[in-house]
Amino acid sequence: MNGLGGKSQLPHRWRYELSPSCVVGVEVRGRCAKALSTAVWLSDADIKLNLDASDQTHDINFCMEGYANAPGIPIFEVGKWADALQMRSLWHHLKRSCQPIDLLH
Repeated sequence: MNGLGGKSQLPHRWRYELSPSCVVGVEVRGRCAKALSTAVWLSDADIKLNLDASDQTHDINFCMEGYANAPGIPIFEVGKWADALQMRSLWHHLKRSCQPIDLLH
């Protein structure tokens, strides 16, 4: 995921870090802007892929389950449809396979 998110032709660089509790840290850096970061809990999110007609990019967002009308958290943006599909597949696989580690036992 970091390889795809860090491609040099993207307007932003995306970096991801998975914690043992299945929380994913997402950091995005623009060419001239400060880094923005957020964290998302995989078990609570739907992964949505949309075409942003304003800039002709394919955007992937986390949307909280049960809040279909709420704005999503951006987790990837790319111009190539194939890259968007690959990243969406990686996120779906990660969500299905991630099992939080019980740190108390």
